[in-house]
Amino acid sequence: MKKHFYFLISCILILQSIQCSSQTYLPLIGQTNRWSVTNCFNGCLTDTYFLDGDTTINGKGYRVLNGYHFISGSFLIREEVASKKVFIGIINGNKLDEYLVYDFGIQVGDSVQVFNPISPLPTNVGKLYLDSTSTQVLDDGIFHNVFYLSTVNNQYRPVWIEGVGSLTLINTPCATPDVNSVGHLSCYTRNDIFTYSNLDSIESCSSHIALSSDSFSESKKTISITNTNTLVKIENLPSYCQIGIYSMNGLLLHQENLGEAATPEIDINHLAKGIYLITVTSSNEFWSKKFIKL
Repeated sequence: MKKHFYFLISCILILQSIQCSSQTYLPLIGQTNRWSVTNCFNGCLTDTYFLDGDTTINGKGYRVLNGYHFISGSFLIREEVASKKVFIGIINGNKLDEYLVYDFGIQVGDSVQVFNPISPLPTNVGKLYLDSTSTQVLDDGIFHNVFYLSTVNNQYRPVWIEGVGSLTLINTPCATPDVNSVGHLSCYTRNDIFTYSNLDSIESCSSHIALSSDSFSESKKTISITNTNTLVKIENLPSYCQIGIYSMNGLLLHQENLGEAATPEIDINHLAKGIYLITVTSSNEFWSKKFIKL
């Protein structure tokens, strides 16, 4: 009887192993993707990043990354489903610099050279080594492969999830998920389906992830620059929102949190002449607009 029992258990384990190894690859890029990353290094803030439009460069199709650090429109992402690789491209003048950021075809014991383009980490921290993998059912009810990696000196211990990306910033595949450092992925949707959530530092995902079906009104927001060209004034803002001013290279130059019914006047006298982008983020809205400092 015991022999039959152990034989049955062995068969189940073998079948589970076959199922996991033959699981169909879950692509990262969908019609819509939204990542909300929480950082509590200096008070907890949750930033949302999303795909916004597409473009073709050198015969390759890219999606455009938007939200906070990616607001310049020069950050692109593409995926090679056949090879299970994901690349981020950055438009630099008249050329495109492209970096491998994920290789979901890696096997346990393998190493891979990926990069952190324009992120809190150095671009190149050396090779990553795949220590182990697991399979987990996420909020979408689907089995996802989870990759546990490390650098040679264990300085960084990133975690990737197939169909999601890094558990930190999408452009920082080598970082250790940590809300007190680079940040930790709190919420993620793909094709408007809640896929991943970590509510350790936030109350819910509904206040941070806005689905594409939501309608955001831009008609009431106005932005003006005074005659002295030293102040930016924004009117009709939602209550309790965050304002950011970025260079066209994605560098954050100014950020402030506003209370109820605020109409801020932001001093831009220190900014050089050029084009800038201002963002407004509230609990259920992200809005951005370019302005020119003369």
